[in-house]
Amino acid sequence: MPFRKIVGMRNRVVHDYGQIDFEIIWETVQLHLPLVRAELKAWLDRSSQDGTF
Repeated sequence: MPFRKIVGMRNRVVHDYGQIDFEIIWETVQLHLPLVRAELKAWLDRSSQDGTF
């Protein structure tokens, strides 16, 4: 999971709003967000099964 990139994108959106390339944001939402969501769901499923979450 690319947490540093996720946090970096969040920081750019929050602090550098005037310089955002919305095409990059849209591409990220379309291509990468579904993968991140699936990875997070799998992690939550594993964590709930082994009692770590």
